[in-house]
Amino acid sequence: MKQKLLALLLAFSTMAMYSFASEDLMKEVNKIDVKDACNVQKRGIEKVLETAQKYNPLGVKMGLEFMRHKVTTSEYIDAVKKALKEHKKEVSFQKGEDQKQVFSVEFAAERACKFAVRALQQVKEAEESYRYAIPGDKFTY
Repeated sequence: MKQKLLALLLAFSTMAMYSFASEDLMKEVNKIDVKDACNVQKRGIEKVLETAQKYNPLGVKMGLEFMRHKVTTSEYIDAVKKALKEHKKEVSFQKGEDQKQVFSVEFAAERACKFAVRALQQVKEAEESYRYAIPGDKFTY
């Protein structure tokens, strides 16, 4: 009973998230190859950053923004923009007293792009595969 209720809640929450999302943008993001779209060497920092800026607001609106080591995708995007403006080679994040993280601008841009795109792609993947996590549905023992 609890499992079916959980599945129903998940389905409704996903539908609610789509009501906030632009259907066209969601269809578009599911066609993206993350390795190519977020490759700084091939596309350049500016193009990769544009991709991150295009998809991250939708992820934030849907409550899906990634966070890695206490740094959100939005913070990566802002740090890369600031570093490009100031012609710096590295971005740093101070999280706590002794937790300073330093990344190259290229790596931070790539990470922001991957996080922004994958957050939205995983919504579609979750819709298609959540039933596999419920014992008795789709599993054979």
